[in-house]
Formats: sequence, structure tokens, C-alpha cells
Amino acid sequence: MLPAIARKSIKGVLPLLLTHFEMEGAQALGGFESVVLATPQQVLKLTHTLRRERAFIEAELHFTRHLAEHGLPVARPLPSSAGHWVEASPDPEGGSWLAYAFTRLPGHPLRAEHLTPTVIRTWGRLTGQMHVLTRRYMPDSGLPRRRSWHTESVLDLRQLPPGLNEQRKCGHVLIERLKAWPRTLENYGLIHSNLHGNNLHWDGQTLHASDFDDCEYHCFLNGLAVSLHSVARLVPLRRKRRRCVSVFWRFTCPLTGKFARCPELA
Repeated sequence: MLPAIARKSIKGVLPLLLTHFEMEGAQALGGFESVVLATPQQVLKLTHTLRRERAFIEAELHFTRHLAEHGLPVARPLPSSAGHWVEASPDPEGGSWLAYAFTRLPGHPLRAEHLTPTVIRTWGRLTGQMHVLTRRYMPDSGLPRRRSWHTESVLDLRQLPPGLNEQRKCGHVLIERLKAWPRTLENYGLIHSNLHGNNLHWDGQTLHASDFDDCEYHCFLNGLAVSLHSVARLVPLRRKRRRCVSVFWRFTCPLTGKFARCPELA
């Protein structure tokens, strides 16, 4: 969380925002980039305009609703009692607090002990289904377009410390190479972009996805890479890791050309 937000108190705005979503009595769950509170049925995320804009959150929720409406097991956005997807409350120090709610996912966050072949196949299938559905997705013309991957601030290599000229040069070459890849509906679109184990819940039968804060336009291959990296981190032994990655890859949506081959792990 941004230090400027972490230093702020939410006591003055929280009761009203909880009332908007009929979540009085919600308990704090912590949170990394947002304040997260929950009742047994719903989860409320609270952020600030210092970090996010209301319209961009609404664009995220529009995409998430598209996935949910087509049967994907995701945390479904919930409107407030006034019918708004995002509620705002002015911050006396400037800006506003922004609140939005979802259904609470069943089960538990995905951990290494859950990673059976069945779960890995389900994870791969879920990733592939997202990529299939994003091909049919039509953004709301009244909302801003979600960012493209290369506009992400962490890729601004001018921010690297002095003395890293060679790294800056190599990074620039790589970014330009990726930007030059052909973009089609078959390999590029709006993706979750952060589908690692902490953003997945396993209930014993279904794998549920949450936290679409970072959804962006990117190659589908990047969505696979994020999940594959998480699979590899959760599986400690190299031999088992390679087998798990192979299982995951076979159950994602088909890729074409040079991206169709299952990658080898170092």
C-alpha cells in the first residue's frame, strides 16, 4: 500500500461506506494494496484516489462481470444499495475513498498442499477459459480503456538507479521486442495478469479467481507465465515442478505457432 494511504485513517468514512453495501459489522481481512473487510457473504475493498480512479475501477468490474456472466468462477462484483458499482466518500485531507464489493469466495486461498494434478488441471483450464472469454469481451464505451502492459510504471526504465546503463539498454531492447509482436484476437487481449496462488480459492471442487486490480491488455502468453511461475514456486522439487508445469500447460487454451510448445524450466 502507498505510504501516503497507509498513514490515513478510515474511521471517519468506513461506517457510511459499509452502510452503502449493507455490510455493517464487517471484519478486517488486511490487504496489500487496499483495505479489505468482509462479512460471511461479501468482501469490501477500500482504496483511495491517490492510487486509483473511480472510472478505471468500474472498467475492471465491467470485465469481471463479463467473466461471471459467462459462468467463470470469479468473485462477482456487487452493486451498492443505490445501484452503484463504486461508492465514493470525500477525504477531509483531499481526494476520496473508493469502495466496491464482491461475493466472498468459498474455500481457502490456494496453497502448496492443495496442488494436486486435479487442481493444476483446473488452474490451467481456468486460465484458458479467461483467454477465450476475453476474445468476446466488448468494453463499455463510457468507461476508460484499461491500460496496456507497456504503460505500466514499473517498466519506465528511466527510474533505474545510476550505473545500470547496460541493464537499462537490455531492458529497452526486450520491451521493444515484445511491443513488436503481432497482436490478434488469438494472442492478445484483456487478461487478469496476476493469477497467482494468492488470488485463487480452492473449495475442494472448484477453483475461484479474485483480485482483478491489475487486469490489462497483454499477450495471453503473459497470463500463462504468471500462473506457471506461481505453480513452480508452490512445487518445491524440480522433478515434480516440471511435471506440474506440463499438466498446467496442456489444459490452457491452445496457443499457435512458436508459443504452442510447452516451455522447459531451468
